[in-house]
Amino acid sequence: MFIRCPGCGEKQWYDTRRQCELCGAVLRRCVDCSCYKAVGNRCTAKNIELDGAEAEHPGTLAVSALCHDYKPVALAA
Repeated sequence: MFIRCPGCGEKQWYDTRRQCELCGAVLRRCVDCSCYKAVGNRCTAKNIELDGAEAEHPGTLAVSALCHDYKPVALAA
């Protein structure tokens, strides 16, 4: 399945990749995951509270970048 890169907007094949091949942005963001609840900044899969900035702009070692429960909400057309 394809998802859009939050950095450059290009379609990327979502599999086990963590970063965009073109711009290097982290592909898995908590704000794009169906397990993330914006109210309270919570991950329902891991039952943890996340920093809002990390949820939107994760680093390469962020919870979302390494998450096995990640399920993208919106798929790129």
